[in-house]
Amino acid sequence: MKKYKENFSHTMVAPVEYATGGATAKAARLFVKAPANAQLTELSLLEEANNAALFNVAVRMKDAVKGEAKPPVPQEEITDEEAEQHVFLLTSNGFKLAAGFAGLKGILTNPRNPALMDGKEPMTDMLFEQLTPVDTRILLGKYLLNFLNFSQPA
Repeated sequence: MKKYKENFSHTMVAPVEYATGGATAKAARLFVKAPANAQLTELSLLEEANNAALFNVAVRMKDAVKGEAKPPVPQEEITDEEAEQHVFLLTSNGFKLAAGFAGLKGILTNPRNPALMDGKEPMTDMLFEQLTPVDTRILLGKYLLNFLNFSQPA
């Protein structure tokens, strides 16, 4: 039986304030669920851009690498640094960051399968806009690595 990653969490560089039950709370972690068909349009655009950039990487490296290249092994936890390095690798090979951020926003704020602030408050457009660019870049990298690049049998 195949097993796919169901979620990941990210400790935000800068916590986000949100209103809940008449009070203000600060969310320090964001919980992201695996994609669902409710996010299919955004997901497919993100996956196509990711795959095109990875293909460009492979084409550029084919002559530099001798022997059999082994695919990266999925890790239980993707670090912030690994996520940012992945986004840098993609953007230096044709990945359009603005389109990636727009796709990520559509996925994380989808009302039928939203990311959850501190595991309880659904991510909205307004909350997404409060994220720092660093958190957004890290989330994009973690999303791609967790759900697209390593979405294979465990």
